[in-house]
Amino acid sequence: LAAGRQGRYDAMAELLYANQKHLDRDSLLADARQLHLDMARFRRDLDSPAIAAELAADMDEARAFGVTETPTSYVEGKTIVGEQTSESLVAAIQAVEAPAKAAAAQVAADQQVEPPAAALDPAVIAQLPLKPSAEQGPANAPLTIVEFTDFQCPYCKAAVAPLEQFLLAHGRQVRWVVHSFPLDFHPDSELANEAALAAGEQ
Repeated sequence: LAAGRQGRYDAMAELLYANQKHLDRDSLLADARQLHLDMARFRRDLDSPAIAAELAADMDEARAFGVTETPTSYVEGKTIVGEQTSESLVAAIQAVEAPAKAAAAQVAADQQVEPPAAALDPAVIAQLPLKPSAEQGPANAPLTIVEFTDFQCPYCKAAVAPLEQFLLAHGRQVRWVVHSFPLDFHPDSELANEAALAAGEQ
């Protein structure tokens, strides 16, 4: 994480994997020097509460997902645990693609709209926070709907009833994930989203 703050997370990860028996502090500092990192900044970040909090947040999310061993990956809600060959990984991805595509086609048919021309880039999806503002439905549902909403937006309000009807009709086949996105031209939206998040804590 400290190397990542200098844009070298992947390079540091390669060194850490290559030298798993040498992960003491002196070895890590040597790795940082090898990567030509700013050493003063690296030491400061390595010991910072912010880095510790970032690591703790990752671990909390892993526990929330039920992760108990590594490596654990998720492909469209399917859990993949342990070392994978390229062949087994391709097979696992293909196994979840078919029902996901079928569910997406059913959504398009139900809504009487054309399916989207292209899917969202998986790299973009991977950057979405794992801890949404709210969610409904099983984590392993074949279809996940990610919604960004603003409580002062009339279009967001109008979208609620049709979406709830769709969820009711499709039951455990759909996971609905909500993220707050208050628009800056709605003067009370930020406070309203904060109120929803505060209620969610209870």
